Amino acid sequence: MTGRALLPDTEYPQFVGTICVMSGGGDAWRQHWKALVDMVLYTEGWLRREHPDKHLAVAWADTSDHAFARDHLAQEAMQGEMALFLDCDMVHPRNTFSCLYAAMNAADPPLDVLTGLYFTKETHHPVLYAWNEAFDGVHNIPDFPTNKLFEVGACGGGILMVRTTVFQRIRSDLGRWQPFANRTTNLGRIMEDLSFCRNCAELGIPIWCDPRVVADHLDVRPVGMADWKRAKRQLDQSNWQRMEVAALRPGVSAKGRYGKPPGERRRPK
Repeated sequence: MTGRALLPDTEYPQFVGTICVMSGGGDAWRQHWKALVDMVLYTEGWLRREHPDKHLAVAWADTSDHAFARDHLAQEAMQGEMALFLDCDMVHPRNTFSCLYAAMNAADPPLDVLTGLYFTKETHHPVLYAWNEAFDGVHNIPDFPTNKLFEVGACGGGILMVRTTVFQRIRSDLGRWQPFANRTTNLGRIMEDLSFCRNCAELGIPIWCDPRVVADHLDVRPVGMADWKRAKRQLDQSNWQRMEVAALRPGVSAKGRYGKPPGERRRPK
């Protein structure tokens, strides 16, 4: 099931963005929904103060095919400036949209893709990755700043803001009509969020993380920053390098360009 809602009416000609929800059911969905309503109300108030000529939309897709759902939501968001993807097994801060939007436009040059910070349910590690040298697999970034933006190679789609012009570039420059369609590399099929990040890498579009926007990943209990800090204390650098997340070739270091703030980043040629 898919849907779209314009808040509170359709008289505004400009849309600042669409909150794109990967919906589902169960206890996690109910917790997510409460936080989502709070976020929408907060964002509407923020827009009235900061961008009174623009408006917000909410779109949702309920399907077991994540790639299809994200591509549908990306298409729904095309009339706006931004798309904010949210997974339904997470609780996001009420100011998620406003903080990511402000950070993207405050950077010089403005950013095209920005993720917040969240952690896996199983290992409590950040859903932030670096590509290996062949760009066909990823592994965890071992360390990162917690108070400023930094660049990553790839990320999950659980709290992801994308400028809609990125979807247009993927379609026009790469000939890929579906930006999140699962791609196949030499080491196998990769997930839809990593497939999108791979498309961005091929276009030279950097992906950034704002670690100040942190979401809880809902499991038996919410998984957040405190769980990551405990997990990190149990791992040394060598353990990080051995952790295989998705088709990682052994011996590839996560050090290098990632983890640098915008002012120090290396722009693609």
